[in-house]
Amino acid sequence: MSGKENVTQYHGMRVGDDYQAAVPEIISATEACPDFTAERALLVWSPCSEIPDGRLDEYITLAKEKYGYNAEQALGMLFWHKYDLEKAVADLANFTPFPDEWTVEDKVLFEQAFQFHGKNFHKIRQMLPDKTIPSLVKYYYSWKKTRTRTSLMDRQARKLAGARDEGSDGGSEPASENESDMDVDNGEIKEESVGKGSCGNCSASSVHLYALSKGNLCNTCYQYWKRTGLLKGSASSGGTSLRKHESRHHPGGGAGGATARGKRKPPRGMFLQYDDLVAMATGPPGQGDAILRAMDSEVISLKRQVQNNKQIISQLKHKTSLGIENLRPPEANTRVNARWTNDELLIAVQGTF
Repeated sequence: MSGKENVTQYHGMRVGDDYQAAVPEIISATEACPDFTAERALLVWSPCSEIPDGRLDEYITLAKEKYGYNAEQALGMLFWHKYDLEKAVADLANFTPFPDEWTVEDKVLFEQAFQFHGKNFHKIRQMLPDKTIPSLVKYYYSWKKTRTRTSLMDRQARKLAGARDEGSDGGSEPASENESDMDVDNGEIKEESVGKGSCGNCSASSVHLYALSKGNLCNTCYQYWKRTGLLKGSASSGGTSLRKHESRHHPGGGAGGATARGKRKPPRGMFLQYDDLVAMATGPPGQGDAILRAMDSEVISLKRQVQNNKQIISQLKHKTSLGIENLRPPEANTRVNARWTNDELLIAVQGTF
């Protein structure tokens, strides 16, 4: 009897948390899991037609100059506050970017200061007062590693430039591979060399001149015209023009390889125009700042246009990702029959008469 009682104890309903499963709440079919959604991108800016371009430029300039924002960060802040300029300006100070970021302007200034002062970081800091000495030293070592990495094309370009400079200073210039066989360039070069004479632009004597419709040019003026399409401006003729020509292109005096090694070039990415520098130096007070502000506004406008084009391209890509089946023309279901019908036979017979 006791054995039967033990057997019956294991039969029956088992109730409790140890035996029943915890049933979760129902998951609606319309609410998908965020991990499986098709689009998870976050919109940070969308153009608004209610804000004039002038006020938008003033807001971006304030965010850049006073708080160190870039254009994308400033527009993102404005979009976060639903295009309310007052709230966005008031909130700019709460999210100031990290000040130790090196912008393109800072990098160019550092390279220019390093060429003038070398490793004297105290003098370099005078051109970059917002940077500390440890920050300058740290950036110097990171910049030094990439400084020596020149490509094969850069080395070949430097070699050709050095050969042209030494040839023009020494009185003879070896013709390059590209220039030896070229007699016509844009329909203006009549022949490559016309013999010894003086340059029609800078009045410098040279044994190798290029004949153009504008006159005979020396190698330096010809390379400048070939690169920019303009002639170098000369303030006077004779010896004064020659001295200016030599001092601008061969600073430090001397001739030959010593002159080519001694001249200094602007940092990579910086291009200086002599006429622009003269216009800024001899113009009225504030003209240089006005020119730079106009160029900065033009750059901002171009960046805004690029951003708008990127948004349009993104929208088009999103539309194409949805499929283009509804845009395809319907396929014709007409079946081609190889046998001639009576009407077709009648038309063929009538065409023979």
